[in-house]
Amino acid sequence: MAHAERRLRQLDRILAPPPASPAPAAAAPKYRVAICGFCQEVSSFNPVPSTIDDFILKRGPEIVEGDCAGFGYCRGALPVFAEHGIEPVPTFDATAAANGILDHSEFSKISTELLASVRAAVDAGGIDGVFFLRDAEGRDRAAAGRAV
Repeated sequence: MAHAERRLRQLDRILAPPPASPAPAAAAPKYRVAICGFCQEVSSFNPVPSTIDDFILKRGPEIVEGDCAGFGYCRGALPVFAEHGIEPVPTFDATAAANGILDHSEFSKISTELLASVRAAVDAGGIDGVFFLRDAEGRDRAAAGRAV
């Protein structure tokens, strides 16, 4: 019996998975990229103007946590960022479904907060780029973002 027990212990050692290697230390990110967005599908046939209340507004970490505003654009970008050593720096995101045309004063409120959040990230230092989700009508917002 002792021989059989010894043989079983030998087999256990042979068949046991190798010990886990310590996880390698996380490398410092190569780049830090501010994440922001401003997206709305506009229907000019809708007679009711959109307001800021029609938007899902997310600030800071809310952008990259949970259900991700922006209809999942963060979900697609974050794994690519991680693969390439890019640290996301979430700033501000405003996303709305199809609505009427956005009132200019409401547009100004959202644009002002978006640009201020990106400016704050830049002023804090170490920002190498900006990942800006915009809709097809967002050319003016993108130009303003580049100016920051």
